[in-house]
Amino acid sequence: MLSGKSNSAKIFLIKIIASILCCVVLIFIHDLGHYIYTNSFTPRSKGVGLGFVSFYLIFVISPSLFVIPFVSFRMSVVISILVLVYPFLQWFSTNPLRVILIVLSGFLAYLVAFLMRGLIDVCFKK
Repeated sequence: MLSGKSNSAKIFLIKIIASILCCVVLIFIHDLGHYIYTNSFTPRSKGVGLGFVSFYLIFVISPSLFVIPFVSFRMSVVISILVLVYPFLQWFSTNPLRVILIVLSGFLAYLVAFLMRGLIDVCFKK
């Protein structure tokens, strides 16, 4: 549909906006899951020792969401799998529900990222 060299700046801007949208989806899903959990159950811990959650969301998943639109499809799949598998290996034994929530919110954000990437590729015919 829209092709040409003059569209490269537009494509870059659209990819940045798509990445920001993915970060919003990530935060929304995580906060919604946390809200549902805290309203349904009485948490034993009030977040003591759970600093890894915000660290992982801010410093690992969010930057990888910004990288996904700009690298090849294979590389983006590898990045997303590595980012989603690592919490299971590292923290699942101590905080299984938090890890499931992190992975679920990350998975949905990556799903949006891949859908947006496909939509951008179709609209701008790479």
